[in-house]
Amino acid sequence: MKPFLVFRVGDLVRQRSILATKSQNYGVITGIMPENLKCLWCDGEIRWFNPKQIYLIARGQNGQQS
Repeated sequence: MKPFLVFRVGDLVRQRSILATKSQNYGVITGIMPENLKCLWCDGEIRWFNPKQIYLIARGQNGQQS
């Protein structure tokens, strides 16, 4: 049985950090693989993260128009 996925495409996320002073930018999830998440970061860079490395800031709209 697969574990429940916390993240969905379009969610706003931030990288976890031990250091409180380290500036951690925001990203949007653009793709989900079995063990990694593809995120478009605010500096325009695409990065891959393990779900344990990031946390959820806000839910996306799942492709729905507002």
